[in-house]
Amino acid sequence: MWRSRPIDNVTNTASKNGDPASDIVKHVRCITVESELPREDLLLIIERIAEGGRLARLEWNTCAHMPSDIFDKIHLTWPNLELSVAVKDRPSANTPAYRQMDIALLSSPLLTELTYTVYYKGWQSGTPVASEWPKLTQALLAGGNVRSLRITSEPDVRPCIVDENEPEKIPRLGLQPGVCLPKLEELSIRAETHRYLWDEPHCLALHDAIDPAHIQALDFGSDNPEEFFYTFTGLMPNLRSLAFGVKQGSVISARNFIKSLTGLQSLRIMSVKDEISELWPAINCHNETLKSLVFGLRLYFGPDYYAHGTPEYMSLRSLSSIPNKFPKLEHLGWPVPCEQSIDEKHLSIFPTMNLKRLEIFTHLPKKPSDYAGNRISGGLGIQSLPSLDRKKSLAAATKIATAISQMQNTTLELLTMHFSRSATADRGDPYVKYAEFQLKRNERPDAAGKVKYRVSRWDDFHFRN
Repeated sequence: MWRSRPIDNVTNTASKNGDPASDIVKHVRCITVESELPREDLLLIIERIAEGGRLARLEWNTCAHMPSDIFDKIHLTWPNLELSVAVKDRPSANTPAYRQMDIALLSSPLLTELTYTVYYKGWQSGTPVASEWPKLTQALLAGGNVRSLRITSEPDVRPCIVDENEPEKIPRLGLQPGVCLPKLEELSIRAETHRYLWDEPHCLALHDAIDPAHIQALDFGSDNPEEFFYTFTGLMPNLRSLAFGVKQGSVISARNFIKSLTGLQSLRIMSVKDEISELWPAINCHNETLKSLVFGLRLYFGPDYYAHGTPEYMSLRSLSSIPNKFPKLEHLGWPVPCEQSIDEKHLSIFPTMNLKRLEIFTHLPKKPSDYAGNRISGGLGIQSLPSLDRKKSLAAATKIATAISQMQNTTLELLTMHFSRSATADRGDPYVKYAEFQLKRNERPDAAGKVKYRVSRWDDFHFRN
């Protein structure tokens, strides 16, 4: 694999050898482009590989638009190449033109995987507004070969992305009678700020556009798409991974949908609390196949304005029942209370498990903890949040990971810590921010055997879209 950073080294090596079919070129199967880079550099690489190699995959992970000559060269030379596109933060692009959609790239018949953020005007869920959804839908249908579609829908803020002259429609896939996405296997639509409207007409249109039996993974973020579950119950026999949330609505449709599945291997349910009692019978139907089971923390956002951000934890009894019911479980996620430190009672089940990955969700208190200091007081009722204390946080998390590894027969390979914390703005208005970091087991600990984990991801406190 070649990434954008070592392009100069690759071109120099090929030129120095004087052989366009040199070994380094013949063995290249994948190129990953991760930043805005000179068109000439990328074109040189493509031409070298075209002369003596067989490129099988191109990963375009940049806001930059693909130059037209490179686009044409790739499609002409490798008609069976798989194109993966991941573009998440177009507003930050240095070149204004790159903040707009690359329609040619999104319409490519080679496109098989798309991870993308689309933007819309307005602030009310389910209301017709100007958005990028119609253009995205047209592009996907033009290509027609997408297998993995992972979309995040966000409101358009400065710098503005959406043309206000776009026709106003409900911000979602524009599926009309006769349209078809026959190869779709993975669908992820996350709209955290305002819900994606899964009404009956839209679900029926999606049903007609895809082959439900091909779907292997679904991810709705924290949304609970009741109508989707109702429409597709019993129609997705090959679904292996499901993620959704239950912070609103009934769980009856979700329960029936889960119960209708066969061979579910991964289940992620966010913002769950009392509803777990209704879902357990359906979840237990997959006790012999589930390898990943994650429950996210629920925060209260109800009529009591000043209780906003109060954590609502699941019972310890529910956690205690997991080890005996799910023998193949390798990945567990669970909400755990935290005062100054993580409540150790919630770690007591691990001696009977063999986890490789663990996620802990917790709400940090107002007072100092092992992960962050005191909130910062200001005038007019302001209580802002300090950053995570990196040194103390890593020490506390490493202690947890090490303790669990010692309890089990299996070494914990990955620990992800999810945090939320409440604060107050002007005149005491409450708000919540989120943070997370991830520790990964070192393949080779240091000489003293002490540095067993390293930080593989670090996201300090931020507002969630």
